[in-house]
Amino acid sequence: MSVTIELNQNLIYADYFGAMRKICPEISDDMLNYYEQSLTITHLNTKEFYISKGDIQQNAGYIYSGLIRSFYINENGNEVNVVFLKEQNHAVDYDSFRFQIPSKYYFQCIEPTILINVPFDTIRDSCNKFHSFDRYLRILLENELHFKQQRIDSFIFDNAKTRYLNFIANNEDLFRRLTLSQLSSYLGIERQTLTRIRKELLNK
Repeated sequence: MSVTIELNQNLIYADYFGAMRKICPEISDDMLNYYEQSLTITHLNTKEFYISKGDIQQNAGYIYSGLIRSFYINENGNEVNVVFLKEQNHAVDYDSFRFQIPSKYYFQCIEPTILINVPFDTIRDSCNKFHSFDRYLRILLENELHFKQQRIDSFIFDNAKTRYLNFIANNEDLFRRLTLSQLSSYLGIERQTLTRIRKELLNK
């Protein structure tokens, strides 16, 4: 049994390190060996939380398998989905993690999920020790900023139908893993409106 667990851990870490090198090929074996020493793995079931509002995030979570939604609860008590995070994405509230302050969001599993936990200190120390890791982290943050800007632009410039079509075009695999309610909340569209849009498109 211990051999199986060790093998699975090695496969999970190999996937993570491969994804890191895809973003930043300069990452060295020495850097990864240092990095690996403090990593842990978390298994969560559907509806379990990786982060809850009020938590101070201590670990950045790399999603090896599964699907997580980040959401907040608005003044009417409704859950509003902010982002869906699938394999090879990071489950991180960047403000909570970077500044060690309470999170305003919930991160909940939509599917059974396996995450690699990376402690805050490990990321900070890796940036200081390895120039390649500092570059890797900068690229990640640039990509995150670009995603957030696109999302803001979509609410300013796109109508409901366009937001839906763009989501399908860019997230075909993810689209099939979400309920209509989850998607309508994310797109800022009433469920009835989204149902009508889908029917219109099917009848064309």
